[in-house]
Amino acid sequence: MHNKNRSIVYAFAAAFLFGSSTPLVKLLLDEIQPVLLAVFLYLGSGVGLSIYKSIGRIAARELERDAGLVKNDVPWLIGAIISGGIVVPIILLVNLKYTPAATASLLMNFEVVATGAGVGSPMKKLHSFR
Repeated sequence: MHNKNRSIVYAFAAAFLFGSSTPLVKLLLDEIQPVLLAVFLYLGSGVGLSIYKSIGRIAARELERDAGLVKNDVPWLIGAIISGGIVVPIILLVNLKYTPAATASLLMNFEVVATGAGVGSPMKKLHSFR
């Protein structure tokens, strides 16, 4: 498959999975506590990504070399892990348990716009439709 076509397929798959995850998680919240569900979701994500990366390395038969961490990156990494990997998922699931599905869907869609505006503007990234 051509790289451009592959990217389009990946984008649609990501959009489908993102859109379908909220209603499915809302159903699971009836049976599982929000904190425990957040742990299971992140654990499953880590295991799935590890399997995917392992298969990719075996198929390519080469080890890719990532950029190393420098000392200045450590506080940012710790902040990202604590906020994006612990605090935010728990807050999201606790609030999702008590929010109507339509409201949750609208808020999740607005999150994409807010992230783009919040991150793109301070970093002086150009906003375009290309």
